[in-house]
Amino acid sequence: MLSRLNRIVDTSAVKIVYLTLVLIVVSACVMPFESQYTQLISEFAVVHMIALLLFGLIFFILNQRQLMIWSMLSCAVLCIYLKDASNNNLLLPKIHSGPKLSTMHINVSSAARQYDQVYHLIESRDPDILSIQECTPDWFQYFEATLHKLYPYYTVIEQPISFATGIYSKYPISTIDTIMVDRISNLSVSIEAANHSEVQILNTYLMPQATGSSTRSAKDKLNVFTDHLDQIDRPVINLGDFNMTYWSRDILNYRLKNGLENSRRGVNVTRLEVPYDHIFFSREFECIGLQDLTIADEVHIGLMGTFQLRTMPEKKEDSYSSKLLRF
Repeated sequence: MLSRLNRIVDTSAVKIVYLTLVLIVVSACVMPFESQYTQLISEFAVVHMIALLLFGLIFFILNQRQLMIWSMLSCAVLCIYLKDASNNNLLLPKIHSGPKLSTMHINVSSAARQYDQVYHLIESRDPDILSIQECTPDWFQYFEATLHKLYPYYTVIEQPISFATGIYSKYPISTIDTIMVDRISNLSVSIEAANHSEVQILNTYLMPQATGSSTRSAKDKLNVFTDHLDQIDRPVINLGDFNMTYWSRDILNYRLKNGLENSRRGVNVTRLEVPYDHIFFSREFECIGLQDLTIADEVHIGLMGTFQLRTMPEKKEDSYSSKLLRF
């Protein structure tokens, strides 16, 4: 069986086809090509990385040295690219005695009508800041009756059907801005956190490009948030459903323009889930914890991140050391 498979793989045609496909996949993932097809390929970069690793092992067993080397090198390129797109600190930040800020993002459309489970999750995790997206009127009625016990400060934008949003805070809210993208409201608030330090909380929701509901590109939509962040001179936490992977070219450029770091340190390869919700933060902060939030049957509904101010804040213009992102 192995000898027969080895003879098939050893043909020039099979090698050329395989190496061509590998080149196309890796190039689509790491190069700044902007097309619908390359974005679709790049979205599953983690799957491609694991597949290349498995192919490399298979070629090792078949003693196909050239194909094995190409597979392993391509897998390594994707590994480096994905790590560079994630939180690329090799060591977790050292937790100091300064003030902490915990933020939670929840998209309740994933939770159906499991009101009590969502509330118990919020109550047990007890975040300082809670951002809620895709709220329907029935969810808003439930939150109005329950969340005021936990959060004395909040601002909400109700809409008739869905895409309503809200930010709930344990700290006073000093300013409130609304950013409209594709007729969907996004909230940006300034809170007076511990030690009288001001922090900007921006929740972001972008419609998936595949829906065809908007002719605007993801880049144009993100530029709306970039224009808003250009006016902010305080630490920023940007969270929400971007409906793009954190290694997508548009997200990488958005982070680079605004000096934002990624809270995620990687992807759970055992479940092969593609992450579309994110928490980004400015360099005044350090992320000391990030958790995916699930309810019954392991349904993913959001994220929770914990942050602390850096002991020695770095300048924004010198904050990004990544070279892979600079195309």
